[in-house]
Amino acid sequence: IDPHRDLPIAITVSLLICALLYIAFSIVLVGIIPYYEIPQAAPAEDAFGPHYANIPWALMMVNWGAVIGLFTTLITGLYSQARIYLAMARDDLFFHLFEHVSPTFGTPIYAQWLCSLIAALLACVQVKELSNFLSIGVLLSYTVVCAGVLVLRTEAEVPAAGWSAVVTLAAIAASLCSSYISSESYLAIIGTSVFGVIALLCWCPFFLFKYSRPSTFACPGCPTIPLLGLTINGYLLSQCHWQAWLRLALTSLIILGAYAIRVRHAMKTAGSQRSLNLSLAMQ
Repeated sequence: IDPHRDLPIAITVSLLICALLYIAFSIVLVGIIPYYEIPQAAPAEDAFGPHYANIPWALMMVNWGAVIGLFTTLITGLYSQARIYLAMARDDLFFHLFEHVSPTFGTPIYAQWLCSLIAALLACVQVKELSNFLSIGVLLSYTVVCAGVLVLRTEAEVPAAGWSAVVTLAAIAASLCSSYISSESYLAIIGTSVFGVIALLCWCPFFLFKYSRPSTFACPGCPTIPLLGLTINGYLLSQCHWQAWLRLALTSLIILGAYAIRVRHAMKTAGSQRSLNLSLAMQ
């Protein structure tokens, strides 16, 4: 058993199984209700309710499954986010208070309390607005992961990072232009074609780079799969609401400012420590 290799494979297989289940359920849902009549509030409940399929036991299973799914998702998010704060605190990127691990439970107790407090505050926000904000955050993190695979596995880190950003931005621009094609605008068609071609042409430099392969788990099909991820995520990012983009920009500025202050403080502390060590060595 090799956790460095087996754990990523297990996560990937689990995601594939979930994706197949989502696809199968969507096919069943569209088979019951025409896609243009599917309600946004509770599509599954309406499909198995008295208006369409009228299957009470399936309706009960769907409702209970939704409750259990939300509960497990919340617990998983709280569990993983607390560990992220723990790692950040150990790397001097967050307050050292949150690197404390409870000797009784073996968990980062202060980081866990912080995550619980943030979750409680976010519960006061409307679900629609919160989902839009969280969706763009998740898509951006997936985009960074795809770019990180390309950057970390090649010797040309700076060019790979630059081309990754260009691919993502070109995909976003092409998708935004395509949203106006329905109005029979020739400029929209030309813009979509131009930016689409640019996004695909930006793939070419990646096939000229040499990629290393880690001894543990490695993303297969590099660089094709990460490039597909960048392009698809660029398309999905373009579909997010402008308010989500605004909130993301403000949040990113706040986080980057806090990191800059923290890193500057850490550098000053490290510089003072080096000066102290040098003076002690000279004495």
